[in-house]
Amino acid sequence: MDFGWIVERAKSAILFIPENKFGEFTKDNSYTNSLLYLGVMGFISIVLATLVAGLMELGIDPNKAAITFGSLILIPITLAVSIVMYYVGYGISHLMIKILGGKAPFVKTAQIYIYGSTPTFLLGWIPVVGIIAQLIALSNIVLGVKNVHQMSLLRSIVAVILLPLILVGIIAAILVLFLGFALFSAVGPMPIPMQ
Repeated sequence: MDFGWIVERAKSAILFIPENKFGEFTKDNSYTNSLLYLGVMGFISIVLATLVAGLMELGIDPNKAAITFGSLILIPITLAVSIVMYYVGYGISHLMIKILGGKAPFVKTAQIYIYGSTPTFLLGWIPVVGIIAQLIALSNIVLGVKNVHQMSLLRSIVAVILLPLILVGIIAAILVLFLGFALFSAVGPMPIPMQ
């Protein structure tokens, strides 16, 4: 099997993806190529991030660095769990996109997120540059959703950025309330100081 297409796809998606490329990137109706691409990019990302973390810890605490470098053994497990979590996230995103009028099937949403996230996979491990890479990836995903799902730019921004932020905020608020209630139940009411 020729894996040269992965290198070519990564080269054309390393920065901003032109809108006319999204049709080419999502023309495949199977999960095979995009899943393979995600696996390769995820592997590269995990290895680079682990190596950088280990090198940064090397000067501070050699024992901690050894543990970090030793965690490279867990790459297959980390990669498998990451891929499952990515697809759960793609499913949630696809639901939000569909609610706002998206027209493409789930496989296209997954492809948009996978190929659009190439800058994060390849450059996300570099301090400061990683933040820029994530913003470029977010821009790619918004434009990909707009193009492939045939949505307006505003709806695409709401589906990809705003609704997930609201969802995370709601989940965080529920967790804070739940933890606060659990703590209050365990400790009991705080005594009121007498004056």
